[in-house]
Amino acid sequence: AITLLHSLTILGAGLPLLQDYPDWVYQSQLLKRYLLGGAVPEPYALKAYPVPNSLTALGLALLSTVLPWWIAARLFLVLSAVFVYCAFIAFVAALKRQRAIWLLAAFPTMFLFGVLYWYGNANYIVGLGVSILTAAIHLRGRLAGWTAVALTVFAFFTHGLHYLFV
Repeated sequence: AITLLHSLTILGAGLPLLQDYPDWVYQSQLLKRYLLGGAVPEPYALKAYPVPNSLTALGLALLSTVLPWWIAARLFLVLSAVFVYCAFIAFVAALKRQRAIWLLAAFPTMFLFGVLYWYGNANYIVGLGVSILTAAIHLRGRLAGWTAVALTVFAFFTHGLHYLFV
């Protein structure tokens, strides 16, 4: 119910009032232009090396190749919120407390409706989900080898601040 309410709020808003929203939407459209063979206008440039905190631009650029940018941007926010809730449910299930899963699933709400979310840090929200999912996989005894490497690389491209809370 909380995820649905959150999703309807984002999808129904005329313009989601997120501080960094216009910046990462614009950056993603520049990246989309480049991915489709266009040039990146001055004074912008693409880095020749991996850049942390760049997941939102890449995800939104890819999503906006099949959807209009305004729909893709909102859908990315909704998918980010759903991802955090699903990761937290996996975490609670890994703790073997099945009866409390739906009650405890409300915990991520304080992050989704917190200051970092409304500042527009979509990377932070996805990174929080990655951290919670990593903890769930670790609790199940399956965090080894390439799984650990893949989740660490994925986390690199999200916001690093989420590690303070998990």
